[in-house]
Amino acid sequence: MKNIKLLASFSLVLMCAMSYAQVTISPYLGALHSNTKINTELIQPNGISSVVLGMHADYSLDKNLSVRSGIKKTRRGFEVGATTGIDILGTSIPVGVKAATEIDYIEVPLMLMYKIDAGTKFRPYVGLGSGLAYATKGNLRTKATAIIDFTVGNTELQLDSPDYNRTSAMGYALAGVEIPYGKSGHWIVEVEHSRSFTDFVSEDFLIDAGGRHRGIGFNVGYGIRF
Repeated sequence: MKNIKLLASFSLVLMCAMSYAQVTISPYLGALHSNTKINTELIQPNGISSVVLGMHADYSLDKNLSVRSGIKKTRRGFEVGATTGIDILGTSIPVGVKAATEIDYIEVPLMLMYKIDAGTKFRPYVGLGSGLAYATKGNLRTKATAIIDFTVGNTELQLDSPDYNRTSAMGYALAGVEIPYGKSGHWIVEVEHSRSFTDFVSEDFLIDAGGRHRGIGFNVGYGIRF
């Protein structure tokens, strides 16, 4: 809890500092497909998809460069499973089991942004940077699969255990476009790649499981200039 308060305070301080110059505040909603690298060949992880909710602030350095920070809520992890097919009335129906590891994070990115002068009213841009992520909750869900998934069990991960690293160093790269709408605002559409540089499973665990996240996200939001 202490770390999450520090992350939130860090983001708010940056936003307040930005408010004394030209700044754009952009709440947004996104979708994230993430996977996790596991250091064992016994597990072949598949990605999971989730919703992202966040807000970022862009502080303009000049007409092209800006610094961005903010805060967002994400879910990262992976799932493994086994599936077979049964024949019903000549139709093969997939039936199986899955185990999904889902970790909820609060993330605070810090990025350098560059707007590209495309000679049109649309403003494409790119961004690159790093940040911190703090795991607030983790669950291991077991599911039965028969056309659709049914959750049959839910075990909460004890993130306070020394087996896990709750705070992760992150890297971000994105590309997007601003679409003017209104007197002092614009829509934003972004594609973002992210990855962690810190193992989720610590060295205190029985095996070197690793657990570095990576993901691709799609965000839509609305920015207001002040």
